[in-house]
Amino acid sequence: MGVGISLTSGAFILFLLLMFELYLHAGRQIVRSSRKTVDHEPHRSMHENTEAEIEDLTAIPEDSSPQLSPMMTDRSGRLVRKWIITHTDFDGFTSGALLLRLLEPRAAIHFSSPAQLLKTINDVTSGSIEGDSVHIADLALQPHKEHEFADVLHDLKTRGILVTWIDHHEWPRGLIDRIDTLCHRLIVDPAERTAAAIIRRFLPDNDTYADRLIRFVQNRSSASERDWDRRWRMVMAELSYRRDSELSETVLRIWATDEPGGILLSHLARQGEKREKATHIIATHRHRCEMTAGQRNLLVIDVRSRRLERDTRGRTLYVIGGAQPSLMVGMEACRNQKGDLCLIVWDDFRYSVYRGLDPGIEFTALFGQRELNGAVFRVGGHKYAVSVRVIPGLFSRIQALFRWRLGPETESFIRLLKDYF
Repeated sequence: MGVGISLTSGAFILFLLLMFELYLHAGRQIVRSSRKTVDHEPHRSMHENTEAEIEDLTAIPEDSSPQLSPMMTDRSGRLVRKWIITHTDFDGFTSGALLLRLLEPRAAIHFSSPAQLLKTINDVTSGSIEGDSVHIADLALQPHKEHEFADVLHDLKTRGILVTWIDHHEWPRGLIDRIDTLCHRLIVDPAERTAAAIIRRFLPDNDTYADRLIRFVQNRSSASERDWDRRWRMVMAELSYRRDSELSETVLRIWATDEPGGILLSHLARQGEKREKATHIIATHRHRCEMTAGQRNLLVIDVRSRRLERDTRGRTLYVIGGAQPSLMVGMEACRNQKGDLCLIVWDDFRYSVYRGLDPGIEFTALFGQRELNGAVFRVGGHKYAVSVRVIPGLFSRIQALFRWRLGPETESFIRLLKDYF
């Protein structure tokens, strides 16, 4: 799970570790700049859909791919391009697979996050013409970017590019009505636990494989599907961790058609199994526990690649490296340590907050952007789970390169959670 070095090991070893981290950081920046950049990390409910509505939805295109041309013929015989933009979690992957079944296998896929969505839309629609279309799934609009989104969506609408947006996250009151006028179709239904379930409404009733995908994402697979579910769960967990857009696109095309997948899927499943083992080990550690103002147990789960821990003798260890766990580390740690909620610190500026044993906890009041002690925090997600992004200054970024303990930004957010809950 990593390498431990006691404080008595000497300044020279610490210096070497810091230099090694700087080397790794520089290498990651070089790799990022040398690769093609592809972006990765509600309310008109529709309970019944007429044939005309379903045909209207399937007329909406998706994003282009480096390996596959998104050009296809629409009902009038015109060549059009279709794009899918979806999220990099289980619901996003399932939504992408269902959209491939709903549209056409040649529809191209881009992966994004709420923070990067605006850039992704701009990238994939560059050079688009009338009749092309974009289908966005499982991604919420960040309210502080509303005016920027409005400008982009208005431009696309003016150019005759159709935008369909399907989401199940909570959107602020009034935002849906304003954005709805700029989209070909906007469906935001927070009553659904997954965006995939909304997309399923548009597929044929007799599509049994689509039903299987929905059972997968809702953790309701049957006993006969247990091995299939287990294999794909490990694959998707690994894809969520890697955030490799080309690999994810390849796997989703296999998943959408239920093809065997061969060596690639077997390899990803094995890696996912290893990550699950790491998740279990980290979840059994004794994590920092804070008592909130409402007398709730808040677990702070530090899974950064460089952190401080205590060994069985109480010695302070520097821990560097080791496999990062999956998202399930939070729920498992809460069960083990009786946590009512937990904060998972993925790195110095990216966190997740999950409901634990207390079913009454909701995070919607945290949504939006706020400033704490000079740091900007952006929070979004669901009432039971949220992601947090910190916008640090240059000095904070430099400090983080040498930091082993949790930084002031993280401590500020911990205090916010303690005060609120």
